Amino acid sequence: MTNGSRIYDQSEIRHYLNFEKKRREQQQKQFEEQQSGHWRISKDLNDRFQKALYSKTLQVQSRVKMLEELGDHRKWMRLDKPSL
Repeated sequence: MTNGSRIYDQSEIRHYLNFEKKRREQQQKQFEEQQSGHWRISKDLNDRFQKALYSKTLQVQSRVKMLEELGDHRKWMRLDKPSL
């Protein structure tokens, strides 16, 4: 040690640089796997939501049609009733 600082030899520096390189690569790989997992979950939720919306749309259309038919039926019933 000179003036409170340590002198590193080349092998220690290489070892540290290799270690840091591997650590960064591992972190990058974990990040990419995490993002991939998030994307799959997001896509799955979106697909389910779209299917639910489609299903609800069909239900609403069916009920609107039913109400329209009931409305037509009631209109004809009123015409057939004798007036007092």
